[in-house]
Amino acid sequence: MENKKRLILALALLLIFLSVVNFYTAFTITGKATAVTTGKASICIVKAPDITSIAAQSATVGTAYTLQVDAVFYGTNTSITYSDNTDLFDINQSGYISFTPTSGNVGTHTITITITDASDCLTVDSTATFLLTVSEVVVPPPETPGGGGGGGGGGGAPAKKQPWISFKLSDELLKVNLKESQMLEKTIIVTNNGDANLIIEIKNLLPAAISLFPVKFNLLKEQEQEITAVFNPYLDTKPDVYSGLITFIGSNDSQTVTKTATVILEIESEEVLFDASLDLPQKTFSPGDELQAAITIYNLQNVFSAEVTLIHSILDMNNKVVYQEEEMTTLKDKASFAKTIPLAEDLPPGQYLYSLKVLYKESFATASDLFTVEEPVGLLPLVGLAAPITKKSVYFLGIPLLFVLIGSIVLALYFTHRKIKKSKTILKPIIQRKTIIKPRTIIRQDNSNLRSKLLLLKEGYSKGFIKESTYRQAKEKIENLIRVRG
Repeated sequence: MENKKRLILALALLLIFLSVVNFYTAFTITGKATAVTTGKASICIVKAPDITSIAAQSATVGTAYTLQVDAVFYGTNTSITYSDNTDLFDINQSGYISFTPTSGNVGTHTITITITDASDCLTVDSTATFLLTVSEVVVPPPETPGGGGGGGGGGGAPAKKQPWISFKLSDELLKVNLKESQMLEKTIIVTNNGDANLIIEIKNLLPAAISLFPVKFNLLKEQEQEITAVFNPYLDTKPDVYSGLITFIGSNDSQTVTKTATVILEIESEEVLFDASLDLPQKTFSPGDELQAAITIYNLQNVFSAEVTLIHSILDMNNKVVYQEEEMTTLKDKASFAKTIPLAEDLPPGQYLYSLKVLYKESFATASDLFTVEEPVGLLPLVGLAAPITKKSVYFLGIPLLFVLIGSIVLALYFTHRKIKKSKTILKPIIQRKTIIKPRTIIRQDNSNLRSKLLLLKEGYSKGFIKESTYRQAKEKIENLIRVRG
């Protein structure tokens, strides 16, 4: 019994000892934890960048290769670095790859791109891997001449057949309307639809108004190449109408083929108080013809009439002005009228641009349309008509026609002499006429009703005469005036 009591007492003392030790330990740990929590503890949550998946890539020797690596970043992103595992190129710190492969680079390469983010408390990174295949420019082997037959005399070997070279453009007319502070990017696709590999070189006649990339590249059979065209690339192109050609030259060892794309760039002021539409009912003319244009001008500045300047210009595809006329007029609401412009009798055949500029204070609006001047039709086709004519018909019909022809020639020479006497410049290949016409009121309506203006505005927009941005701006102004006046 006594031993049992001693055992119980020993167990009790052991439990008390363990409790004291446990209390002391807990107190010590708690005290240290409190000191750390209040003075140094922090939480760091960092997520690595998400790199956009990169598909398998291909490149050709001698042709510039580019690639933009895209990624989504998290956190403050103040210390981002890009790196690669290859000697082919060095990726820059914006994730852009650019290099021109050489013959020593031919083959398939496994490329790993690493993006490291050391912006926050921890450094994290992500990788993306893709295959890049570099190929030589494929040159088709020369055709082997056909061999001669068995016995008998054979002729010479057949001539070598030239491969058919051709390519096509996705767009042959690029017409763009922008504000002077706007930039627009378009894509032109060049497709090799011939039988031979080509080298394509691009010549741009409007480098200040449009930039192109790339401008030289190899194009294999059935291959496509995207060309990026940036309009107003430097955001400093002055308001005006610009015309030009982009020339695409495709060539192999012995042949060349050329295609062109027409560019029309209309740059307007930031605020447009007037808008205009221009339509040429006839698109084809001969030198000396009169060009007729249907013009409509809209007054978008509330209810007040204004004196505006109209500049009519004709430009060739080298952006050279061959005709110009300045006209001042007083405009109220809407004006629709026909404009006649004489074409020079010796105007070279080709494509031309009729541009209309509407100026009022700082407002600059534009409109334009293309037309073609063709070679004049001579008298040679009439010669063929004389074949079935008999001697009798020649006697009765030919002599009167001869007198008519001689009289026409005399009259033509007389009037030509008078024209030369009046103006010695009429026969110049390029004419420029700049006149100031006294102000005249084109439209005689006196409709100051705001709702009528709004109806006219909607009518012009529904028919496509007014651009959407201009329509919305003017509509808002008129509706505000209606609300103010109750």
